[in-house]
Amino acid sequence: MNLRGKGGSKCSEWLGSGKDRVRLPGLYLGAQGRGQLEWDIPSDTSTGDNQLKATCGYSGVRSTSRTIVDIPESAVSSTFTTVLNVLLYVVLAASLVYFFWQLLKVVGAPPESERFPRATAMIGGGMVALLAEVSGTGFADQIVESLAGSSPAGAGVKLLAAVVPGGAAVAFGWYFSYAQERSTYKAIRWVVLLGMLTLVSFAVLLAEATNAKGVFLGEAAIPNASFVLGLIFSVIAFGKAEDESGEGGLFRGVFGRFRPKSRNPFAED
Repeated sequence: MNLRGKGGSKCSEWLGSGKDRVRLPGLYLGAQGRGQLEWDIPSDTSTGDNQLKATCGYSGVRSTSRTIVDIPESAVSSTFTTVLNVLLYVVLAASLVYFFWQLLKVVGAPPESERFPRATAMIGGGMVALLAEVSGTGFADQIVESLAGSSPAGAGVKLLAAVVPGGAAVAFGWYFSYAQERSTYKAIRWVVLLGMLTLVSFAVLLAEATNAKGVFLGEAAIPNASFVLGLIFSVIAFGKAEDESGEGGLFRGVFGRFRPKSRNPFAED
């Protein structure tokens, strides 16, 4: 930190405000009225925007100046914490890219007569999501502001940010499995539209969180992480395996055992 004032002045500095205020080491300005302070930021220092206040005095005359400094998460995090946060960010971003690639494969799948309707559905889903964000009815800004803002979010907001995306991902995974089993063109078109709508929504959410917190997403990662986990869960639970004789995944197979089975009148006793 560089300070400038009247030569020979003694300066005191404080970082933050209120109960979080931290006093920095004192500093004397040189004959040219300049001074430089080096300070190792403790790990418990509040990140984000912090007020920096400096008061300098010389021959009974005191002057005070204030400014705002931005302390990033990387400045107070250990190397291990930084690596874990970067890995989490890469996993979330890569999952969205992979999801988009799978949608492209569905759109480009034969027959050729289906490519245009599926491409139209894909564009339509993306446009609906983007228009929702532009018009202010999207949920990305509100969720990120609640989870990554300066004021701590309540448990209800965190729970809602986890349950809603996770539930949407499970529902989408179930419908995708259902559409694959039916193999109807209309069902797959709806899969493409809903998939693109969901993809763009969570891509915008990740972008908003990145803009607010960088790669250190923290609580802002809850919606995207919940969505990814919901997709994984739905694929495991509802996806049909190659060696299954019946249709459906785990839950359909379990519930199917409780259905009454019709007796074959021609079977031998």
